[in-house]
Amino acid sequence: MKTINPTGPYEIVDLAYVHDKANADDPRRVFAQAILQHRTYEGVLAAIGAMSVIVPSYNARPVTGRMEVLYFRRRGKIADAG
Repeated sequence: MKTINPTGPYEIVDLAYVHDKANADDPRRVFAQAILQHRTYEGVLAAIGAMSVIVPSYNARPVTGRMEVLYFRRRGKIADAG
């Protein structure tokens, strides 16, 4: 089972998907942009800090960068390197 708090380097498995998300008209694009700019989980999470965004189609709560990183990882868009 993979850790809930990933650490270390990652690789982008689906670059086209991440690029699409980084350029989308969606408040979560800042998280995809951070994923493209960094190569470690710590780097992404440090860059986005405690930032959260409100997504109109997701009414449960604000979306955080950590949630998006875990989403990208769970969907196989990024994966642990090595």
